[in-house]
Amino acid sequence: MCPEGIYCCGPASVKAIKNGNVNLKFDTPFVFAEVNADYVSWLLYKDGTKKQIGVNHRLIGSKISTKAVGSDEREDITHNYKYAEGAKEEREVFAKAKMKDKLVEEPQRKLILNLKVTEGIMNGADFEVVAVLKNQISVVRKYRLAMLAQTILYNGQPIQECGILRQIKIAIGPHEEKRIPLQILYSNYFRTLGETNQILILAMVKDDVAKETYFTRRVITLQNPSLQIKVIITEEFGW
Repeated sequence: MCPEGIYCCGPASVKAIKNGNVNLKFDTPFVFAEVNADYVSWLLYKDGTKKQIGVNHRLIGSKISTKAVGSDEREDITHNYKYAEGAKEEREVFAKAKMKDKLVEEPQRKLILNLKVTEGIMNGADFEVVAVLKNQISVVRKYRLAMLAQTILYNGQPIQECGILRQIKIAIGPHEEKRIPLQILYSNYFRTLGETNQILILAMVKDDVAKETYFTRRVITLQNPSLQIKVIITEEFGW
């Protein structure tokens, strides 16, 4: 930690990070972990105990960027730091880095929970987010679903709630899929939208019989509309 309070990341070989050579000096092990970490969700109870309710292997390190040479555009350099998620080379790198035993495994799920939204949503528009629940087993299951939308800062810190679906009861048949929408209105988010135009959507499902909880999240970045200027000359001017 620097005297000014800014965290500094020292030198690290990009090639070493991609190939799992974490035995090299300086910050190679740290950066390797930084771009390959799993996002683990925990349910915290009032008594202080906690329970793991989800893990996302793809969320962190999915878009590693730098400024492009000669322009202000983003250049994607993810492929320089890691192999594609799920590729044979990726698993070999983890084994080489001796981190295979530290990987967080996704527990077997009776329900798949996802959030769907149309791409390219414009800032200024109302839009809809859909929670997709798919029953993976051959019996009817009863769940309770809740959803929340909130504007956030660039670092994920919440600003203000802009949409909510309070707990509703859902019965899903064997291998059935159900879709539950949440409306996000411009009138609810425009006053608190941060400079990155991001809205966080959270969905949680509880199965009271099986004592299981499912959780998912998605960050939506709204697109600013383009500005077009047209000059109209209504009469000719002479000298």
